[in-house]
Amino acid sequence: MNRRSFFQQVVFAFLISVFAALVAFALDPIFGRHTVLRLLVAVSSLAYLGFIVSDRGTGAGRPTAFLLWLAGAAIAWWMPLGLTGYLAAHAGLIWVLRSPFSYRGSMPWLFDLGLSALAVAAGLWALVQTGGIGWMLWTFFLVQGLTCAIPTSWPTRERDSDAPPPGADFDRAFRHAELAVQRLLAD
Repeated sequence: MNRRSFFQQVVFAFLISVFAALVAFALDPIFGRHTVLRLLVAVSSLAYLGFIVSDRGTGAGRPTAFLLWLAGAAIAWWMPLGLTGYLAAHAGLIWVLRSPFSYRGSMPWLFDLGLSALAVAAGLWALVQTGGIGWMLWTFFLVQGLTCAIPTSWPTRERDSDAPPPGADFDRAFRHAELAVQRLLAD
């Protein structure tokens, strides 16, 4: 299973933030800041989903992920959410769709959820501090880039040393059956 490196995610964050800043500069006077922010969050979320699933090979998972994203994004667009809720909804979509492609087990999923919440908080902080959508997305996706540090699976505790290893009951029964057959043949 391939995963994007931190450097690749930093490059993505840079490119999407520059794109968003340029689009916001051009479209803010026409459509208004609120609409442009929501549009850029949605487009950036879709671009990031495409970025993270593009290296996963072929299969039914990618089209399904995009259809689920489309349904979730449409619901989030039409709900009366503020920017915080809207960004959290898209971060949740990213989390729900990235986790099955990237992790096995609940602990990595939970760490990814925490990192997504941190990314939302950092992105909103950058927006409040700078007022720029580009800085918000740069910060959001920069924190999202830390997902490469989350292990794909979590080590589990070893079984009790007193417990027999898996398949031990079958092995014991098989040995007893062999001994019984040998006794029958010996008589």
